[in-house]
Amino acid sequence: MTRVLIASAAYGGQNVGDDAILAAMVGHLRAQCSDIQITAVTRQPAEMAARLGIETLDFIGMANRVQTYRAIARMDAVIVGGGALIAEYTKGWKGLVTGHPGYPMTMLAVAQLLRKKTMVYGAGVEKIESPAARFLVRQFFGRADIITLRDEDSHLRLVNDLGI
Repeated sequence: MTRVLIASAAYGGQNVGDDAILAAMVGHLRAQCSDIQITAVTRQPAEMAARLGIETLDFIGMANRVQTYRAIARMDAVIVGGGALIAEYTKGWKGLVTGHPGYPMTMLAVAQLLRKKTMVYGAGVEKIESPAARFLVRQFFGRADIITLRDEDSHLRLVNDLGI
């Protein structure tokens, strides 16, 4: 059985678009692999588990983040996906730890340290200005095994602005 963790800061956050992206990812993964266990990190774990028929982990709170990091050790792959993941919505150190691009980057970093396969799925790339954020994005997003992007502008930013 293949075990996959899907993480984004937005699933279950009352945004129909983000939840639709998660549902599409789950459907695509099931179509590609009949023997798969999918776990998603979400703000509404019970609702998402019932709706999508997947395992879930609660996104809210630092104790749940630690639980998520431990879960990565049991996975075969980690996918961060959907929305403008590579964006500097929260400036400064807080954004590099808990916001964008920090949260998805942290999931990739932990998975990569544990030698798990990593994927960035359908991500949007916005302008990254902070030198620290640019460096960390190159280090962790740039080491993903697979990157798919949502549009050509994201591709150009990733390649031309960030050198990935």
